[in-house]
Amino acid sequence: MKATIEPGSFVELRGRPWLVEEVQGELTDLQTPNLSCIADNAQGERLEVLWDAEIGAVLLDEDGWRHVGAGLPDRAEVLAA
Repeated sequence: MKATIEPGSFVELRGRPWLVEEVQGELTDLQTPNLSCIADNAQGERLEVLWDAEIGAVLLDEDGWRHVGAGLPDRAEVLAA
């Protein structure tokens, strides 16, 4: 079973990174996300897939992307290191 995806998530499939714009279907059903490519060579390309049928699809948010920039800035001593 693949990870749960939601609008605003970043995923990688078919060798490219994608932004999930919309997800159709319930968690108990087969989910069909509408994706927009964020790769430089295909920016804005649209794709609609059957998420559970995709081979090698990865939810990039699990790697900590949602936490980038969260929290307070580093102290001056840390930045000067």
